[in-house]
Amino acid sequence: MAKTLISIKVDKEVKEKAQEIARELGFSLSAIVNAYLRQFIRTREVYFSLLERKRYVKISRVKKK
Repeated sequence: MAKTLISIKVDKEVKEKAQEIARELGFSLSAIVNAYLRQFIRTREVYFSLLERKRYVKISRVKKK
């Protein structure tokens, strides 16, 4: 699949925190953004939460049978 570049402006602190969390989960920020965009295309829905969560959800891979 051909790749393209998207240039967006975000607050420096937002980018740095997002990169840190993505790295802790084992992903690049690019992978996270791509996943959100694919979900947006698939569902045609956008979710925003005004509540800050106190903990993170652990992501694990599901074994296929």
